[in-house]
Amino acid sequence: MASGNDIPLKVKLDPGEYRVTWYLPDDGRPEVAVTGDLELRGNGYPLGRMYGSEVPVEWKVGDGGSSAGFPQRKFYERLRGKLVSGLDVILLSVEVEIWTHDQAILIPRAALVGMGIGKLEDLVFDWIKVQVTAQDVVAGVAPLKSITFPSGANLRHLEGTWTVEGNPDSSQEWDDETAKFRLEYDGSATIGDPYRHRMAFSPVAVVELASPATFDECIRDWVTPLHRVISLASGHSERLTYLLLGIAGQEGDDKRARRVQVYGNGIYQEPYASRYEDIARADPAFRVKIDGIPLLSLVQEWRNLELQQHPFMETFGSALIVPDLHPRSRYLLLIQAFEGLHGYQNSAEEELRREHHAQKRALVLGAIRLSLYKEGRRFLDKYLMKTPPGSLDARLRQIFADLPNNPTDELKALPLIQAMFGDARRPTDVGHALRLIRNDLSHGSKNYDAREVNEVVIVLHRVARAHLLRLLGCDDAALRAVLQPRD
Repeated sequence: MASGNDIPLKVKLDPGEYRVTWYLPDDGRPEVAVTGDLELRGNGYPLGRMYGSEVPVEWKVGDGGSSAGFPQRKFYERLRGKLVSGLDVILLSVEVEIWTHDQAILIPRAALVGMGIGKLEDLVFDWIKVQVTAQDVVAGVAPLKSITFPSGANLRHLEGTWTVEGNPDSSQEWDDETAKFRLEYDGSATIGDPYRHRMAFSPVAVVELASPATFDECIRDWVTPLHRVISLASGHSERLTYLLLGIAGQEGDDKRARRVQVYGNGIYQEPYASRYEDIARADPAFRVKIDGIPLLSLVQEWRNLELQQHPFMETFGSALIVPDLHPRSRYLLLIQAFEGLHGYQNSAEEELRREHHAQKRALVLGAIRLSLYKEGRRFLDKYLMKTPPGSLDARLRQIFADLPNNPTDELKALPLIQAMFGDARRPTDVGHALRLIRNDLSHGSKNYDAREVNEVVIVLHRVARAHLLRLLGCDDAALRAVLQPRD
């Protein structure tokens, strides 16, 4: 990824510390101006401060004069400020911690930075511009169609013409009743410099909403699903490198003036430009343009699965953008995710098994009620299983068999699984061996070499990616691409 001045996509304000005047609401009276500063962080919550006699301390007035206890805490849904540069800032969900009579710390959920937004009453959005690492990889098409340069044996040094041809197909768009969704490139080039020529492109996704949405809805329904779908496709925990929101306004308003940069935890605000070598090395599950994948549909189906509270989304789906865990933790999470996936997909069958088991249990207890002594009846009533036994082995076998490429043989060849077949507990198949490893790791009864566990995790992670792609509606080609062993 290109960096520095070669990046066309620019943030309104680089992460750093800035002087601010804060304007505090004061129970219907004119706002109170308080001097302070604001630290904008890449991948971190913003942090503000207030100084001086206008810090909103609550004083207690008594016979001996005024007094106050510290720390004091206040909360504001929104708090506005103005930077020395003239930019406005709005803090969302702000915890104010007052530590002395003239100092306070502001801890917001997020900060919005832009022009002319300070006194807006309605804070809803109808436009989103976002960038995620590997977005260009998944897009599957370059912004330039061709590049030519002079060649020939008789040409003098620097004789001839260099040309580039743009690729309009690099802009991809989908739409439905909720939004227009585009993948495209922001570009920049040097102009009029006879000593240097440069072109660069930053991949972006733009969402034009049919109806205005709150900040939470923009993040929950669009930004987070896109971030995770890109991570799912790439196979890596990608970063959210840029986020700009457009505040909804009246017809004829200058929409560009109402666009605000968002700073908050998980938002790096470090945009990048595409580099061919990075894209050539990548091996994603799919490339949108080449494979004809409607990215809007994947993003919306991701959200639909979350609304259904699908257990696979709450375990594996939510962990896609989490930095690498220890192999032991990753293994346990994946096994848990597979159990939840199997249970959810076979819920009707499992419910029927539970009903049959409950009926048989009642029949057995009823039959022995008159023929067994009282303590024996109580023992059976307490300890006879109220639900039918479940086999993780069988569930894992089914999880593997549901895929176009069954990974059982690949798992069986791994050193850790090979060693398990020599275990005194005599596992009968790969599913049985995986269950024994899970039990040992979760109960702390036995440990395993982290590198060998990680080899198993790599395969199981591919299995989980394939199942999530299946849930999102991808075809077997995408699943096979994910399941293919990597060098």
